[in-house]
Amino acid sequence: MGQLYTSGDWMVKPGQADAFRAAWEETAAWTRANIEGSSWAVLGQDTADPNRFRSFGAWESLASIDAWRSDEGFRARNDTLMQLVASFEPSTLETVAETAS
Repeated sequence: MGQLYTSGDWMVKPGQADAFRAAWEETAAWTRANIEGSSWAVLGQDTADPNRFRSFGAWESLASIDAWRSDEGFRARNDTLMQLVASFEPSTLETVAETAS
């Protein structure tokens, strides 16, 4: 199995970008401290649309991702994030090709 990632496409409600970023950072820090198998996470903001964000996180296994998504601590933090967004599309991805510089 290739490297596993979680990804999210987030459309934040107008005026909520700063609150969203802070809530996402808190969720990412909590995840690193509490969920075994999480590796790193990054949040990007669209340069053309400041309400559009994309997140990526690396994981050791599908079991780690499942444990994270089912953890009450994650679910509470995710509820906070959901209050700040108009839409959200999550994905679980496996590397099937890559290039190196």
